[in-house]
Amino acid sequence: MGNEGSRSETTGDPLAAAAAAAAAAAVENDLRVGWRRAGSGDGTIGARDGHCAVTATGGKVFVFGGVVENSALGPSESNDLFLFCPETESWNVVEATGDIPPPRSSAAMAAVGCKLFLFGGLSQGTGWMNSVFMFDTERNTWKELNVSGTCPSPRDKMTATAVGCRIYVFGGFGPVSASEEGNDSDGEEGAEEDSEEDATDAGDLEDAQKAAKFGWFDDLFVFDTVTMSWSHPMQLNKSGPTRRAAHTTCAVSDKLVIFGGRDPIARRNDLHVFNIESRKWVTDLPLTGIPPAPRSFHAACVVGHRIVIFGGRGIDNEHFNDIHVLDTETWQWMKPAVDGEPPTPRGLSTASVVGDQVLIFGGSSDFASDTMQCLTYFAETYILKVDDLLREKPVTAVGGVGSDSRVQQITGEGDVLRTPSDQSAAS
Repeated sequence: MGNEGSRSETTGDPLAAAAAAAAAAAVENDLRVGWRRAGSGDGTIGARDGHCAVTATGGKVFVFGGVVENSALGPSESNDLFLFCPETESWNVVEATGDIPPPRSSAAMAAVGCKLFLFGGLSQGTGWMNSVFMFDTERNTWKELNVSGTCPSPRDKMTATAVGCRIYVFGGFGPVSASEEGNDSDGEEGAEEDSEEDATDAGDLEDAQKAAKFGWFDDLFVFDTVTMSWSHPMQLNKSGPTRRAAHTTCAVSDKLVIFGGRDPIARRNDLHVFNIESRKWVTDLPLTGIPPAPRSFHAACVVGHRIVIFGGRGIDNEHFNDIHVLDTETWQWMKPAVDGEPPTPRGLSTASVVGDQVLIFGGSSDFASDTMQCLTYFAETYILKVDDLLREKPVTAVGGVGSDSRVQQITGEGDVLRTPSDQSAAS
């Protein structure tokens, strides 16, 4: 018997009927994953959340920045860089030189060949950023890039996804300029009329952001790593996601797959697919199975033709430690059976693929509504086997959720990480 395979007959009880409907929609499968905690190195890298993690050429997994737990000073933003060693299953500090990026959290980073590209993020000292830094993994050097074209406005909690030599940046949360005030901003009245892009230095940018409104974004920008230029291509239909932050975006072939996150209304569990070649949002996905509960700050990675979703923060600020798998050939959601000792529930962790393993690192939990911060940070690295996530083949379910729609939305981000109170609406 596969997972998610139970069926029940109920009458009269609405809760039982709902449970039966969910069981009927589930996709039976034989996926079974085993959690294992990596051997050592937790103390070296330090407990943190809001960091970036990417896999570069040669299977090198890097972690940059985030908010680090510090018992003496309290949580603080970081700009350190670590490299995972598969042999010892530990993280080692990278001694980098050059234009070291300022400390930040909730930035976005993507790898193109042996280069890492870092965009945006949030600093408690200077506010939101939209600069681009490049790290050469062969020379261990950082360089702040002099870019051209139409650049995204300063923001955090966006995604950056590499396809070939281009990086696609979607969504996020940050100061909203006068021309963007339709973004359901929830900040102070009397926003600056000038865009933050007009600020000439960090001080001007910080002053402009203090007076700005804040909101979510639904724009899609493209950074060309050959010409070092930004573009803002027109989307040729209007069926895309709502403005949102703290979502995930994964590249599968010529498609960007966006899941969940928080928009101006709530945390979501909808799925959207953008075709890079046609520049259109796909509107006829034959989705089946039960999607993850609405969430933001979850982690995601691509394993073959499947997308793996882990953890995140739910509608009531609860945290998850569940795994969901989306098969992008059948567009089926599956929930594997779990062996071993899984990570405790958390959000703001990262998922990376190295060789035949998936690494889940860091994160935080125990959200305190009075401070809008999490109280517990994690430094552990957990490992899943890629083969377990690619086991074939799911059994087609009797019923399906949203089988005739591009979106499964059962509802119910930007999180506040040591930020001004105006940003709390994005949590």
